[in-house]
Amino acid sequence: MAAGWWVPKLVEIAGGASGLIREGQEPRDVSRRELFGYNPEVMVVAWRGIGKNAEMKVIGDRQWEGLKAIAAAHLTVFDDALLLRHGPRLVEGTRQLAEAIAEAADKPGDGVDDEGWTYGEADASGG
Repeated sequence: MAAGWWVPKLVEIAGGASGLIREGQEPRDVSRRELFGYNPEVMVVAWRGIGKNAEMKVIGDRQWEGLKAIAAAHLTVFDDALLLRHGPRLVEGTRQLAEAIAEAADKPGDGVDDEGWTYGEADASGG
């Protein structure tokens, strides 16, 4: 599912591009074909209601292999409270999103780690 409403604007403010959904659109399911057609260089996962447990859902699902973001180790799992809930935490979420995007731009990635995955982590505590 692609986060809608305000999240695409936060991505833009942070220096990225939300190519699967535009600001103001309702969140919607994204097909595998759409995702692989867009083939993002950076992926941010923030599953509402799952929080940091999203990390295990992504890591445990090999369907993501073949995406540029995964091959370059540019996957960041966010606490959903940072991007998907109204309030001041959106400022912190946008800051951390900008850091993740800048880090991906600075580090082209060398593939995957020994386990087959490399990813960053952001949470509501600022770390």
